[in-house]
Amino acid sequence: MESKIYWSENVNGSWSAALECDGVNGDFISKHPYPGALFGEEVLFFSSDMEGGYGGFDLYYATRKADGVYGEPKNLGEKINTPGDEITPYF
Repeated sequence: MESKIYWSENVNGSWSAALECDGVNGDFISKHPYPGALFGEEVLFFSSDMEGGYGGFDLYYATRKADGVYGEPKNLGEKINTPGDEITPYF
């Protein structure tokens, strides 16, 4: 199974082709992106089953670097994530 996060830009009322986001995709499933702010920076919250989590799917955030480019994903920790699946973040 594969699920990745993509982005697109609206230019003069038309959407560009979807492009895979850098930094939040890999050999794991990433899904349910939600933009927000954390520590005064723009971030993308999302759910992923990447290695090193607390359960099946955990919630992560990654700091926005540029359009479609994000820094290293950070797990939101054991107070948010459980041994089960956290699926849909919202802020």
